[in-house]
Amino acid sequence: GKGEGTPKQGKKAFNKMGKDAVTVAVRSRPLNQREKDRKAKIIVSMDAEGRTFLEPPDGGEPHKFTFDFSYNSTDPSADDFVNQERVFHDLGEGVLEQAFQGYNA
Repeated sequence: GKGEGTPKQGKKAFNKMGKDAVTVAVRSRPLNQREKDRKAKIIVSMDAEGRTFLEPPDGGEPHKFTFDFSYNSTDPSADDFVNQERVFHDLGEGVLEQAFQGYNA
């Protein structure tokens, strides 16, 4: 459904990583009003392989990063837009389940 775009990699974090692993995720966000007023540009992009790119403002070579999960929440009209519910489903539910079982989350 709308807002349930596919994270760039992985399945639900708890199922994918297990109890003992650290899961690392990145999520882009829309520009806030202050950033828009300053004519800021979005410099983060993601590809289908889970890579996240940071485009230097000076136009230099982009920096590439890989995470367990990459979520695009920049533009709600984008096909790959991921809403808060999807992020919680993938990342938060497993942490919450572990906390209820008495583990440090």
